[in-house]
Amino acid sequence: MFVHLLDSIFATDTDGFVADSPESTVIVREGVSVITEGTNRSAILSTAPDNTILMDGYAVSNQGNALRFVGGSGPTAEGSSVTIGLSGQVVARQNGLDGSGVAHVISNQGSITAGLVGISLTDQGHTVSNAGTITARDGIMSTNSNVVNEGTMVSEFHSIFAGGDTTTATSTVP
Repeated sequence: MFVHLLDSIFATDTDGFVADSPESTVIVREGVSVITEGTNRSAILSTAPDNTILMDGYAVSNQGNALRFVGGSGPTAEGSSVTIGLSGQVVARQNGLDGSGVAHVISNQGSITAGLVGISLTDQGHTVSNAGTITARDGIMSTNSNVVNEGTMVSEFHSIFAGGDTTTATSTVP
């Protein structure tokens, strides 16, 4: 378990920051930017279970996903959480937040702008709440999860695309 208080990072052809220890916390404070350029590179990549990302700064992937949870050399990243605060901004050419594994908890009060999907989660058991703004081709995509939107979604296709037998999706116009 580690606490990573990030300073600004600019990376080319590599992920901006990799959280590869279980139960770690990554903090991006207001005024801090994590920016990456390079095909399929993420501003912040989590490859370990039970990690927490607190985003009050700026995460950008010019060619990939801004925040990404994937299975790495260890177990699949399960039970991780992301909180994007009021001043947090996530920008990506692909997905703003892209996750695999189960039982992630995602809360957006800031801004997510993505070329494809604002928040994309595969597998099941996730809790997603949006009280901020998501601008993307599709707003939130998740399966067998609880999705609550009380914010603003600007989407070309689906604001919420939630599939599976146990999905609950609620949207309120602010």
